[in-house]
Amino acid sequence: MRRLTRLEVLDLHGNQLVSAAGLNCLTDLKVLNLAGNRLRSLSPSDLSGLRVLRELNLRRNRLRKILGLQHTQQLEKLFLSNNDFHW
Repeated sequence: MRRLTRLEVLDLHGNQLVSAAGLNCLTDLKVLNLAGNRLRSLSPSDLSGLRVLRELNLRRNRLRKILGLQHTQQLEKLFLSNNDFHW
């Protein structure tokens, strides 16, 4: 992933992913689709390098908590439906 730092759109939906680790090096990423995976949480380090991210799709995972959204200050669209959040 480190060689893809200029990548702007990444679609990883439906891949049975259990972690988003390693994506933080994609510093030019504007759209990230992680829908339909098996993610349970996001840590601050998962999102720390995504400073220009505008759209994040996390639908249809198993998320219980998300930490690190403060790193995504450009975020305009966030999709979280069909997860395991307990408010």
